Amino acid sequence: DGVILEKTVIAVSEKSSAYDQLVAACKSRSIHMDKEESAFGSAYVKGLANIYEFDFGDLSGWMFAVNGKFSDVGAGEWILQEGDCVEWVSTRELGRDVGAEIPEK
Repeated sequence: DGVILEKTVIAVSEKSSAYDQLVAACKSRSIHMDKEESAFGSAYVKGLANIYEFDFGDLSGWMFAVNGKFSDVGAGEWILQEGDCVEWVSTRELGRDVGAEIPEK
């Protein structure tokens, strides 16, 4: 069915980011995660559960949504509030196939 981790509660500390929550979820459930750190302290998620960016074409990769809204900032920048629901999805078309609103250039 394509689901790696069913909806679950992951406890994180105050002022944790969507990225912090992903790291905690992957560690607690032994889910493979591959990331690339940037010089600015953020991280880009390259692979989850051995599914990597570009595995399904040049426009494929991982995206996240908080409370059903896809972000225009990195997961390390999105600070979570109590009750937020974070979902990571694999996209094949830069988000267009999973409901993200991507502006045309």
